[in-house]
Amino acid sequence: IAGLTADARLLCNFMRQECLDSRFVFDRPLPVSRLVSLIGS
Repeated sequence: IAGLTADARLLCNFMRQECLDSRFVFDRPLPVSRLVSLIGS
């Protein structure tokens, strides 16, 4: 269970950063499909 918390924290930070980057560069939110694709790769 301890590893699950660390993995979830890492994923949350990654997703947050990707969304912020998209907002900064393109001035629009990151589509969910793109976020899922980034996580899967």
